Amino acid sequence: VGFGLAASLLFAGPQAHSTPDKVKDAQKRVNALHEESSKIDLEYSKLTEKLTSANASVKNLDKDVAAQRGKVTSLKASMGKVALTQYQNSGLGLTAKLLGGNTDSDMLKQLTVVQKFNDQTNLKLQNLQAEQGKLQQLEATVTAKRDQIAADHAKQKALSVEYKNKLDEAEKVLKRLTDEERARLKKLQEEEAKRQLEEARKRDQEA
Repeated sequence: VGFGLAASLLFAGPQAHSTPDKVKDAQKRVNALHEESSKIDLEYSKLTEKLTSANASVKNLDKDVAAQRGKVTSLKASMGKVALTQYQNSGLGLTAKLLGGNTDSDMLKQLTVVQKFNDQTNLKLQNLQAEQGKLQQLEATVTAKRDQIAADHAKQKALSVEYKNKLDEAEKVLKRLTDEERARLKKLQEEEAKRQLEEARKRDQEA
């Protein structure tokens, strides 16, 4: 769109009467479409960079989720063994062991062992709950990133359609001109491009 598009579609033709305002209006519209399409292209490029980074992030997060799931599975298995031990030592079995001690000292030792076992069990349970929380958080993060990636892909698709519409509109503007008007517009575009180039050179020299 813009100078490049105008240059590719404009060509010199028969010298017919041309309305200056019509040619300038066409130039103004083509230039506006050029600016709009440039903004769309820039936004599309930024989305591409964002998607590249997001996909890499999700790939790493998938590995973290797999590792965390393995950790939680291992902790659950460990807790299963603890539960089985508790069941085997519960009820009359545990009471019998405590009462079976020869002295009060033996009973206190047994109680100390039981208390220590219970403390360790509670600690393991808390650890399991904490790791399950981390897993849920990681899974939620991955889901949110995948949703954002899908939304950005949809936005890119919409930008592509919008960009094509700008090109089509620019072509329609040019097709409504006569051959002589296209030649005049081409000259105006070339003069504008030359002016902008000179301004850019001056800015570089002053910098």
